This record gives sequence, C-alpha cells and structure tokens, in this order.
Amino acid sequence: MTFNWPVDRTGLPSVGEPPDQTKVAEREGAVALAVSILWALSGRQFGTVTTIARPCRVPLHSEYRGSAAVTSYVLSWEGDRWLSFPCGCGSRCRAAGPNVVHLPGPVASVTEVKIAGAALPSNVWTSEGDLLYRREGPWPPQDLNRPAGDVGTWTVTYERGLAVPPGVDRLTGILAKEFITALDNNGQCRLPRTVTTASRQGVTYRAYDPAAIYGNGKTGLPEVDMWLAAVNPNHIMAAPTVR
Repeated sequence: MTFNWPVDRTGLPSVGEPPDQTKVAEREGAVALAVSILWALSGRQFGTVTTIARPCRVPLHSEYRGSAAVTSYVLSWEGDRWLSFPCGCGSRCRAAGPNVVHLPGPVASVTEVKIAGAALPSNVWTSEGDLLYRREGPWPPQDLNRPAGDVGTWTVTYERGLAVPPGVDRLTGILAKEFITALDNNGQCRLPRTVTTASRQGVTYRAYDPAAIYGNGKTGLPEVDMWLAAVNPNHIMAAPTVR
C-alpha cells in the first residue's frame, strides 16, 4: 500500500549533475527502506493514504424519524478498486442530519469536495474528526449508477490515517543517510555494513539489508530508537483495532 510519509532530504548526498542513475536508485531505495522500517517498528500506526470517497445518504433509522438522511456507508477508491465501508461511527450514528456525513477514518485532513465534478468552495464545508459538515445546504444524494464526476455524483478527497508526528521527517532522513553511508564502507557509518543488491526500473544497485534491524526491533541510532521507544514501547507489530 502506498502511503504518505514526509522525509527531510537535506542531508542526503548529491546524485550528480546530470544525475547518476545508479546513485539515484541507491538514494531512493534508502529513503523507501527508511520509511518502511520506521512505519513497521512504530507499530504501523502512522502514515496517511490519499482516499477518494463517495458518501451515500439513506433513510434514517426509526429513532431519527423526522430528519432527512445520514450516511450508512461510503465507497472509497483504494488506488485500484472501490471498497465499501460502514459510516465509521460504530453501530449507531450519533451525528445525524442532511448536512453531515461520516467518512471512514481516522481522517487526518480533507483536501477537496466535488459535486458533479466541480470543486465546492472550502468556506462552505468543514471537517470535524471523521465528520464532514456542509454549511449552506444539505449534501446531495449519490447516484452510484454513474461514474464520479457525472451529474448526480459527488466525491470527497481526504487523507485517511494518522499523520506522521512532527520531526519524524528528519529522523527518516537521518536513517536513509546512514543506509547510503553503509554502502561505501568508509568507516563513518553507525550501522552494521550489511549490503545486498537490488534492481529498480532496470538499474542494478547496492542496497542495505535490514534483516538485523527487523530482528532487533531497533535501528541502532539512538535518536531514532528513542522515538520508537516512545511511540511503540511494547514493540507491537500493528496498531490496535476496536471491533
């Protein structure tokens, strides 16, 4: 799954001009590995996914008789297919009304709302947790017989998941730099030199083998491991879920 994880690249070595494609592959491989390791060792709880949802309004349950509609489920574009989700508010919707819909959360931020393919001005809607409110009127119905963008359809583009905490972009860049340094074995690397080969878009290059890091649950870099210990002291492999 592709997710958004910021990386501070200011300390990474240059790839030359024009770019040396082998160095580019080594640098991008190191960045991707650093992101994967910090995501995994922090309990897979951080990182957001750009999501396109198509909320659907249906008649309310009997206890909400007299109101217009709530969201019972939404469709979410996962990059290669649509998936349906419950409204995200548990077995019963507490917030009900024609001007509010539930999005599958957690919702980090809402980027854009489109009705019939046209962007809705951001001053007429606002998000609050996993709820999306419309200030100047009810949300329209959703015609799932038509593709997104057609008349009778509307979409919400948002970041789903927990945002990466501030400062972790710098830690990710530090770890990526150590991976690159380990490839040259110049005596300045703070990590064991475990190097293998990989291939990226037809380019064969050197890459760091992270087996020892995954096995120990630590990177060996004090500044990085202190953060991991703070956010994942019990070394869980995935964020807990509530059923």
